[in-house]
Amino acid sequence: EVEFQSGEVARILKDAHALGAWVITFDRVADRRLVTSDARRIIRYFSAPGETHNVIVSAEISETELGDCVSSNLGLILPGLEPQPLQDLRAELFRRAAQLSGGVVMRGAQWINYAQELLGLVISQSELERMLRADRDSRTGWFFLDDYRDFLDLSGEMADILAVDFSEGPEGREIRLVLAEAKYSASTTVSEHRKKSSRQLESTYTALRHRLLHPEAS
Repeated sequence: EVEFQSGEVARILKDAHALGAWVITFDRVADRRLVTSDARRIIRYFSAPGETHNVIVSAEISETELGDCVSSNLGLILPGLEPQPLQDLRAELFRRAAQLSGGVVMRGAQWINYAQELLGLVISQSELERMLRADRDSRTGWFFLDDYRDFLDLSGEMADILAVDFSEGPEGREIRLVLAEAKYSASTTVSEHRKKSSRQLESTYTALRHRLLHPEAS
């Protein structure tokens, strides 16, 4: 078994990330779970059916790099928050966003508008979790759809998050698919963003319904 988290392979990956901002791994064995670490995040992952190798684009991003962009927004949302709770909240945002998509964290560490997107995504995911777990046990897989656009053959406007939830409901076992679109907007542009979000959700729902339920879907 190849050890990606320790040993020679781990050293090679560490050295590669020290040399470049982005590192591409082309390997038969490597997958996103093996390459990722506390600091290293997967930016893109390509694994096509029938292919013998996986392609992984990764980067090392720290909570500190993300912090400067996020902290200013948190200060507006939660004015007066003490330094330690602010640091804890920032760490949780980093952890949850990185689990959803390394690309989201990468962009959020570089540009303030993407840091705002990151906040919206994490809050949306938290609200969906609360809804999905109400009065039942469930296990949920989370997908940032921009990372799977090609794999799912999605084009045009689309939602941000797809949650695939496995739960035990009143009528037995259920699989629920939930879409979410996150927006971080000023009060003056809420109506505009609401309309755009509705279009994105409708477009994604229609595309996935066709892909998953249409008799001729592949």
